[in-house]
Amino acid sequence: MQIKYLLSRASSGYIFIIPILIVYFFLLSVFRKKQKPLHIITAFVFCFYLFFVIAATGIGNTVAISFSPELLLMPFHDIVTAPMHFTLNIIAFVPFGVFLPLLYKRYSNIRIVTVTGFLFSLCIELVQMFGWGVTETDDLLANTIGVCLGYCSYRLISKGLHKDFTKHFQAVNTNDVLELLLFSVCAFLIMAIIQPIVHIL
Repeated sequence: MQIKYLLSRASSGYIFIIPILIVYFFLLSVFRKKQKPLHIITAFVFCFYLFFVIAATGIGNTVAISFSPELLLMPFHDIVTAPMHFTLNIIAFVPFGVFLPLLYKRYSNIRIVTVTGFLFSLCIELVQMFGWGVTETDDLLANTIGVCLGYCSYRLISKGLHKDFTKHFQAVNTNDVLELLLFSVCAFLIMAIIQPIVHIL
């Protein structure tokens, strides 16, 4: 039931980014920066993943927005008291570490991927302060570990593939950082502002 609920929330927000993605990739094509079909398809899948992760964190699960932070800053607290929660956070962010190097050549370095995953996770923890959950140091730690594991898994798998395989998925002639920022900002804004209203209708 929980998965069904999260899929419902993620889907009701995701529909609002679809026209944005269509316009974005159309404009790239107009300005002679047309992307490969596999990159476009994977970008759509990646965006749905972002919506699902944000939904799983509780962001936007209520319409009311109020700055009422709940902080749990003691590190390694969840490892002892809630190991399953800590483990699920790791698992949830493994795909993030896979998607980045798959979609963008710039993110072929574990340090860049780790910092990006950390910043994305930090944004989640900060947004949760607006009445949408507990801001935890352990969540930030677990999410970052998950990103690293995802990247390492990607590298291991890619070694067994043809060297040009990933080129079919990676962005070309565009700013990788700005594209990722566009997807992330849209996902946060839609899930925090638009999706809560739509979901209760």
